[in-house]
Amino acid sequence: MKITYAEYQRIGQLLATHLARQEENNALVQEQDLIAWYMEQVEDDIQTEAELYEAQHLVQLVITRLIEKDRVILVYQASEDPMKPEQ
Repeated sequence: MKITYAEYQRIGQLLATHLARQEENNALVQEQDLIAWYMEQVEDDIQTEAELYEAQHLVQLVITRLIEKDRVILVYQASEDPMKPEQ
């Protein structure tokens, strides 16, 4: 899946801003919670089930890149279940 750098930046900034707000409130955010929050933000733009899955997959890829490559998001606590790394 490919997106423009501008789209990647837009999504990344949206996620980082949300995480910063949650950190100010001392709230822990799991990856699945972050994805659900993002999906609520873009739900008005989604028309079909295929678009829903595409948007969900896209945000998962962006989160993975923000964690593993760009190191914008830091993982405080790894998932205890290796079959469910999003926790």
